[in-house]
Amino acid sequence: MKISLDINSAKKSQRITQTNQLIYNSLKKYEYFCRQVIFFTMRSIITLILTLSTLLSYSQETTGVPNHPDEDFVEVDVLIIGTGEDFTSCMGHSALRMQCPTHNLDYVFDVVQEDLGTNAFSFARGKLMSFTNITPSAEYIDRYISEGRSIIAYRLDLPIATKQRLWEIMDKHASEDPRPLTRLHESCSGRLYEWLREATEDSLAVACWPKLFERSIYEMGYTYYGRNWRRFFFGTFAQGNTIDANLPNTEKIVIPMAMEEVLKVTEAHGRPIIRQKEILNAQKSDNDDDIITPSLVAFLLFILSLANFRINSNALSMTILAFPLLIGLMTTITVLAARIECLSFNWLTIPFSPLPWLFYKYRRYWLLGMSVICLIWSAAMLSTSHQIVLNSHIILALATAFAYAQLAYSNKREKTTLNE
Repeated sequence: MKISLDINSAKKSQRITQTNQLIYNSLKKYEYFCRQVIFFTMRSIITLILTLSTLLSYSQETTGVPNHPDEDFVEVDVLIIGTGEDFTSCMGHSALRMQCPTHNLDYVFDVVQEDLGTNAFSFARGKLMSFTNITPSAEYIDRYISEGRSIIAYRLDLPIATKQRLWEIMDKHASEDPRPLTRLHESCSGRLYEWLREATEDSLAVACWPKLFERSIYEMGYTYYGRNWRRFFFGTFAQGNTIDANLPNTEKIVIPMAMEEVLKVTEAHGRPIIRQKEILNAQKSDNDDDIITPSLVAFLLFILSLANFRINSNALSMTILAFPLLIGLMTTITVLAARIECLSFNWLTIPFSPLPWLFYKYRRYWLLGMSVICLIWSAAMLSTSHQIVLNSHIILALATAFAYAQLAYSNKREKTTLNE
């Protein structure tokens, strides 16, 4: 009987133990569940607080609410880079510097293209790819300092909402695929002005456009080409005509130095857009006093063409014509291939055209005519209200005219001698 009671007691004790174990396990699970609920709840609350604080920091309100960040929460600078040593950088560069000191962010946004030196034909056909690039400011500035180029920073006086909107716009453009450069206005300065206009919601207003903008894009570029031979190179191939003098001024913002002049007279939201100017690096001296200049070469050829009327050497005339005919050949090929406006027409293809030489056998019919065409062309270029070509081109065209005249005179003498 006692043994039976012990067995029943043991079984009862075992059942109690199992029940207690189940209760304990249930409590452990409940405790774990409560801890998870508390953890996720706290994490959600913290996330919500951080999200709200971030939204308040980047608030787009312009009413100066208490949670609105300071005006210097984001700073915007337009960087104007001076001219460089090679042909592709002879007109300088422009970029946008965006800073957020609170979050230690400092980047430069600019438009860059494929290397023009190795993709000149793509540029002529309007297929040179360009894209918005992002570079840490320190790296960007050091690069141009090492090249000895000037860097001027214009701090913009914009509302905080506009500056934050501009940053969002820049991030959007930086994520876009490269696109072909089909118009000069899509270069660095033109795109920069468009970014500012988009961010300010078309509130940009120019009080009085600089007199520089009364000129054509070609003339504006001529002012900033730099060295003599760079000026001659771009003045020879990137021409266009006076039609672009009548374009809207906003579409003539192509050259960085012109962009600089526009900023000085621009207002945004009813106040001057420039707050302050800072020179980050001075331009290294650039000696523009070349001993042999394009004008000197053209003048020497002109003197030789006059002297050749006395010397009467066909070989000398052909030597004089070699330089302008080479220019004519290259500009003709460029015009035929071009799909971009500044290359689609070139006034130099008229006096320097190599096409008549395809009919060399019949030269006695067109030599004198080409001489007259060159003289008329030179007079027309001198009489235009806008500067369409360089002075060295006009002198070279006169040398070409006299070289053609000498060949025509020599050809006539040979014909007379044969008849006698």
